[in-house]
This record gives sequence, structure tokens and C-alpha cells, in this order.
Amino acid sequence: MVRARLLETVKGLGDVYVAYTSFNKQLSALRRIGIQYPISVRDDSYLRLHGISEDAQTGTRTCHAPIYVKDSPTIVARVSPAFEDEKMAKAMVAAHRNNQYLTLPGKEVYNHWEKIVEEDKKKNPKNRRAMFLSQRVDYCINQDADESVFFWQDQRKCYFKEKVPPIGSVNIWQIAQNTVDTQEGTIVNYTWFSSVEYGSALNFRLQDLDCDNTALGVLTPEASAAAEPAKLVRKKISREEMKITYTQQELNQQLKILSELESKVEEVSAFMRKLKQ
Repeated sequence: MVRARLLETVKGLGDVYVAYTSFNKQLSALRRIGIQYPISVRDDSYLRLHGISEDAQTGTRTCHAPIYVKDSPTIVARVSPAFEDEKMAKAMVAAHRNNQYLTLPGKEVYNHWEKIVEEDKKKNPKNRRAMFLSQRVDYCINQDADESVFFWQDQRKCYFKEKVPPIGSVNIWQIAQNTVDTQEGTIVNYTWFSSVEYGSALNFRLQDLDCDNTALGVLTPEASAAAEPAKLVRKKISREEMKITYTQQELNQQLKILSELESKVEEVSAFMRKLKQ
């Protein structure tokens, strides 16, 4: 069984764990310790700014998900629908194993998230549950883009200042438009947050969930307390329940054994006395 390993504890964030395996096994490993899904871009950026472990600077699978249908803008969900549906998570892994993307029939999932985008469009991007990307192809974003506000939230300015220069922008790598537009269903994939070394890019088109790779997760103090095993409730046992009863036959057998032991002890004692003479 794959276990998540404690990487470090970061003040202002929590206990950071890492699991290095396939996607569905990572989810299981993280959830066993109380982490419901992989790290967000915001939390991983905080870790990169304040963490001390070398592993804190690596790329990671995140909780965000791009959602595609043909001839439509890309939606990014802050928390992937795959985390609410174990079958979907396993189907994503199976699709990647065959060098494909998970393609769900129809537009039900896309329409659901499109509605959420519309409900949240007047909110500050950092508070939205989902948003439309401004383009359907690969492009760059600077720190003032709505996408940057959405992903980096309150860590945006610090991260771009400390980790993004001298470029000043990060890449968003998308699933090829012709791939999206030649299928009839809804594609759901995941977001890889590249290391600083690779420009902190947001990669939506990887097909590697079946492979061993990094997923970080944060266990907050609140989640840690909730994940503690419940205390056992001890049943009060009455004196009657504590009584141990034996049959007369069992008692006679035990008395016979005790008598034989006494005889053996006496023989040993007599032998020891002779030795002392």
C-alpha cells in the first residue's frame, strides 16, 4: 500500500505530504491521512516561497481541472469533479494508460460547470469556483491576468516577484484545439503546476496519471484534528459479566495439573538440597 510521506510543516500552511505514484493511488494515500485532494497552485506557491525542503520546489499534480467541449471556451474548475467521483478518477487513469483523454458522453459535466462560471462571474477571480480561460490555445499570462488572480489568489504578487522573473509571465499549455473539436463529448483532465525551473507553467494536456509522479497535499491543523481516530467508547462491565465460570470437570483437571506441578517442584527442591550437602 502506497503511503504519503510528510515533507515538512510550514507555518501558515500546515503539514505538507507527498505521494509519488499513479493518480488514483495518490488520492487514496492522501485521504487516509485526512487530505481530500492534491495541493492547489496557491498553496504550492506559498510552499515554494516559505518551504525549506528541496522537494517543495518540484512540479506537482494539483486539484484544478480543465474541462473542454468542442467550439467552446475552456473551463477551469478550482476543484476537479474527479475528486467527487471515484469512478471518474479511475477512468482518467485508464484513459491516460491508453494515451487518451477522459472523454465523457454529452455535455452534462461541461454545462454544470458553465453554470457555476456564470454564477461566479461577478466575483473577484480569486473567489470563483470556476472560470473561462481567455483563449483556447497555448498562451502566456502575467500577474495581472484574471487567470493569475484565480490560480495564485493572495500569493500572486509575491510569487511573480520572487519566482517568475525575468520572464514576467507563465505559460498555459492546453489540449490541442483540433483534438477537442474532433470529439463530441466532454474532456476532463488535470493541471500540472511546473517547477520554477520549468517556468511555473500550468500544463493542462499531460497524459501521465497512470505513471508515478508527484502529488503534494496539505493537511491543515483543522483537518488534522478532524482526522484523528475517534476515541473508543468503553462499555461499563458489571460484576456479574466479569465472573468466570468453569464446570466441575474443568476444575478437577486444573487441580490435577496443579498437584503434578507441586510434585515436580518438590523433586527439584530435594535435588537442589543434595547438591548443597
